[in-house]
Amino acid sequence: MTHFQPTIGQIQLVDEHAMWMITSGSGHFEVDFQEYQFAAPMTIFLSPGMYFQLKAGSLQITEVVFSRRMIARLADSRLLFQHVLSLAHLDVGPVSDTAGLQQPDQTLLNHSVQSWRNKNPFRAAAEEISLIFDVKHLVDSTFIERCPIGKLLETSGFSQENTDSILRKRVGLSTNKMLQRKLALEAQKMVVFTDKSVKEIAYDLGFSSSHYFNRFFRQKTTRTPLEFRKAFDFHPRDTFLEDLLFLIDKHYRTRRSTQFYADQLNMSIKTLCKKVRERSNLTTGEIIRRRLIEEARQLLLGSDTIKDVAFELGFEEPNHFSTFFKGLTGQTPGEYQKAHQKVHCL
Repeated sequence: MTHFQPTIGQIQLVDEHAMWMITSGSGHFEVDFQEYQFAAPMTIFLSPGMYFQLKAGSLQITEVVFSRRMIARLADSRLLFQHVLSLAHLDVGPVSDTAGLQQPDQTLLNHSVQSWRNKNPFRAAAEEISLIFDVKHLVDSTFIERCPIGKLLETSGFSQENTDSILRKRVGLSTNKMLQRKLALEAQKMVVFTDKSVKEIAYDLGFSSSHYFNRFFRQKTTRTPLEFRKAFDFHPRDTFLEDLLFLIDKHYRTRRSTQFYADQLNMSIKTLCKKVRERSNLTTGEIIRRRLIEEARQLLLGSDTIKDVAFELGFEEPNHFSTFFKGLTGQTPGEYQKAHQKVHCL
């Protein structure tokens, strides 16, 4: 359990399942491009991949984080963390004794789920609630395939007519509109939180061309993707080079393609190469090769044989390693070892 007070305008990216108890304050905040009014006491539930931004007012938050294992053990966690129309929230905190929050357990989650059921924001029967969340899960897991919603429902054993009837009655959406909302949300997140070009985002989301994607995006937001990116103005602390070096240090023995690191950082190869050059005056490949040579030198100075060093660094053949080492240092691995031994003998 932690306590904090958000700063107006600051974007906070969520990477864990969390319960935020607003213990004091009032105003309004934004989560995933939707604004909410708040007044303490109020409890909201956030999922990995969401963002939070205080827009006006002030608030004090008590945060409780739940492990993925704990969430997986809760049969109805989706009532709290799989948001259909808006953020799951309770007008009063689910527990009154904050001492019980120090080490959150299943009881706290069960209590929160029961509180949500008592509130029943959809005014729906239990079987209707189950259907709504089943369809939401189907949409969330398949939206990127761009398959007709009727076919998706039929394949999963749902009747589109019956499903649409319940959704319209309880949440005011058809299955197709739910799919469009999900697609629009993910498009907005990619535009704002990645460096990908509009063409790349369109391709990633299954659009046949950037033209169709631009038209879709403008229909949903009234702005073009580039206008939306500029207006949102998300400027986190630039940890790009730090993040890249961490990834290289973790994977350089087995992963040496620029594409791999571009994918890990959620950007195109072109963008990755440009940012690496701007910040280090090197290429990604040069950074990886320097890391390999640094490690190779350390291993060669130990008791490992050249063959062992080659395999340790992921080279299929010792001669490939020797060629690589000499190309960058001007010495063969054997010559480097001998030179080091001579230095120690002097």
